[in-house]
Amino acid sequence: ASLAAEGTVRVDVAFQPTVPVLSGTPAVNLSEDSPAVPINLSVTDLDAGMATVVLGTLPTAGVLYHSGIPLTGLYSGIRGASLWVAEVLNFSSQYSEDLYSAAALVGPQDVFGYGDNPLAWTPWPVASTSVDPQFSYTDYITIRFAAKLYVQQLIVIETNGPKSLVRVRTPDPNSSGWFTLWMGSVLAADPEAPLARGIPICGMPFPLDVLRLEFDCSVYQTYSEVDAVKLIGTYD
Repeated sequence: ASLAAEGTVRVDVAFQPTVPVLSGTPAVNLSEDSPAVPINLSVTDLDAGMATVVLGTLPTAGVLYHSGIPLTGLYSGIRGASLWVAEVLNFSSQYSEDLYSAAALVGPQDVFGYGDNPLAWTPWPVASTSVDPQFSYTDYITIRFAAKLYVQQLIVIETNGPKSLVRVRTPDPNSSGWFTLWMGSVLAADPEAPLARGIPICGMPFPLDVLRLEFDCSVYQTYSEVDAVKLIGTYD
């Protein structure tokens, strides 16, 4: 005779981050009146979409330049920025002009808890009624930021309902159409999920200051609420 038993074994897997790798010119030694020498650095970070090179000290003699600008203090190496929406250019719909309006996207985040809040924008089909709204894919909002950036990430603060953002576009500089930066799927409503949704934007060939965010509210036939949008990137 033989005996057999079934059981459950729990295995915990610990995440071990990869250390960013800095490569380039390790050291530069110049004599007086020598011509300028470029210092080329690159960073590889497998765990993040954006890495920053930080200068610990400046040269004891001479001047260090970045993009033709002399550095007089410690500097992060790349002129990075994070910008909130400065202006709403157009949109498909809004619940009203006062509450849940498209203008709610202007400025920094001001809704910090999940749930219905009139300080967030709520797309609402024009032909709908409050009793029987007809939600569709066509909801969108076009926004402008205060400066053009080479975008690396977009942070969308979705505060109620499904996360319905499915496409991010920008005007195509080579045509009259739109250049697609990102496409995704609708996520079901989850009160426990973080409000901030990170949208990675990789390999931007040109800087931008205008985005068109497209939402698909037809999947769950209910509204979503968006409080704010932050653009993260570099000036050069």
